[in-house]
Amino acid sequence: MKAWYKIITERDWSSPHEITSYFTDADQVGNGRIVFNICRNKYRLIVFFRYDIQIGYVKFIGTHKQYDKISDIKNL
Repeated sequence: MKAWYKIITERDWSSPHEITSYFTDADQVGNGRIVFNICRNKYRLIVFFRYDIQIGYVKFIGTHKQYDKISDIKNL
């Protein structure tokens, strides 16, 4: 998480594509949210990004098993 935070905060991101190109194991899940695989997919992190003001809102962080129980990521 520390490494992820350092990378995210050191750059300006202009689009989801920029982020998923850098973090190749991350996926766009709609509605401005990106899912990151943490610790070789043991954990998942969902972040909603506001590119216009360079802020990311953590919507979920938990184990892969907990992530699988989320029924509607787009409304998270």
